[in-house]
Amino acid sequence: MGYIALLMFIIFYIYAAMGSIFFAKVDPELWGDVAIAMLTLFRVATFEDWTDVMYATMEQYPLSWLYYLTFIFLTAFVFLNMMIGAILEVMSEEQNAEEAQKAHDERDEIVKQLHNVQQKLDELTAKLEK
Repeated sequence: MGYIALLMFIIFYIYAAMGSIFFAKVDPELWGDVAIAMLTLFRVATFEDWTDVMYATMEQYPLSWLYYLTFIFLTAFVFLNMMIGAILEVMSEEQNAEEAQKAHDERDEIVKQLHNVQQKLDELTAKLEK
């Protein structure tokens, strides 16, 4: 899961650097430097008025929609699904470990009961032989 978060940070950083290079003249308040651009991209990734940001850059760069859609595709669809998949995998492993422990405990209980039955059977056999 840490690798997924690191990869997501790298994608954010690359897109923020590109955004601050391309769009700083359009809106320095949103794209002035890489740190502010990362906050802007977080806004885009959470879909909070991201179209306003896109339309402002599209006035000067008509093909900037490609920048936003590729970023949204990578963050929202790919990486977030990978993160959810990793979380579900960990939860599944925990559930399997818990079920295995229950099965192990049940097996131990059955072995104990069989041992008790064997003892009683040995006692009865000993009584019958006398």
